[in-house]
Amino acid sequence: MKGEITSCEIRCIELAAQGFYAKEIADIIGRSRRTVESQLASGRRKLGGRTVTHAIAIACQKNLILSSAGGRHTGEGDAIDG
Repeated sequence: MKGEITSCEIRCIELAAQGFYAKEIADIIGRSRRTVESQLASGRRKLGGRTVTHAIAIACQKNLILSSAGGRHTGEGDAIDG
């Protein structure tokens, strides 16, 4: 069983969808970068995503986050998926 996704995991995925890097997400939510990376990985697994980007798409399809989340786009690729 994958377990139920937590509100913190959803928040981290939502911020990643807006183009924020793990360190920036950590600053926004007041946690360490390592905690954010753990939350993203856990949320990805619970949603059944192969990557964080895939988890973002699944979260949008399940209406867990808005597909037009708004935020910023850096154009620098996907730093979170590594």
